Amino acid sequence: TFVEIAARLKDIDDIRFVMIGDGPEFPNVKNQIETLGLTDRVFTPGFVDDVKPFLAQTDVLVIPSRIEGIPIVMLEGLSLGIPVVASNVGGIPSIITEGQNGFICRPGDIKSFAEKIKALHAQEGLRASVSKRARNYALENLDLDKMFKRYRGAFEGTWAADEEDDYHDPIAPFDEALCEAVPEAKPDPCLSAQDMTSSADVTENKDRAASILIDYLPDSKPRYGYGKPPHKKLTEILGAN
Repeated sequence: TFVEIAARLKDIDDIRFVMIGDGPEFPNVKNQIETLGLTDRVFTPGFVDDVKPFLAQTDVLVIPSRIEGIPIVMLEGLSLGIPVVASNVGGIPSIITEGQNGFICRPGDIKSFAEKIKALHAQEGLRASVSKRARNYALENLDLDKMFKRYRGAFEGTWAADEEDDYHDPIAPFDEALCEAVPEAKPDPCLSAQDMTSSADVTENKDRAASILIDYLPDSKPRYGYGKPPHKKLTEILGAN
């Protein structure tokens, strides 16, 4: 499906596609790319250890899956302010709101995917507004600190509602001031979007950031409207892989 989408857009000179991943169908995909004359448009680096450098150079994240849960790459893309065009399957519609932080299409609807990508490519204002809302969605909904507080609130509510058993909260009161005053003692739930985007020790937090859904930005600002992060060019990244 991804290759077919690329074929629909091959007449637009400045669009390039990167298809990351490997598997038993990889040789067939490469053959299809050659058959459709897309070898100069669709790049297939195969399996990569770290997708973040690729995402940093991506203007639109395309997820044309027919079967899916909630793709981690989609959440990583939102955290970087990348508009998402994805299939209306699995948990994707619970994250992507049409025209807000991305677009959703019927699985296998090549024409619809191509039209949404073309619109984002042609309309810089649309791309910028969707990008901003994608980033805001990540900050509001994928921040680990906020998630921790919501889960804690849910558990505390469960304990309070249970009148038959004598529960005692084994968790000490959550002390925000302690987290700020003693960074080295900060528990994982205190690691927030702000830590990832503005902390002075962002390098130290990098590995921890990769394990949660909010990624760090090198220039501490969203992708669109504030300038691109100073990453390597896509051609250099592809050459290294």
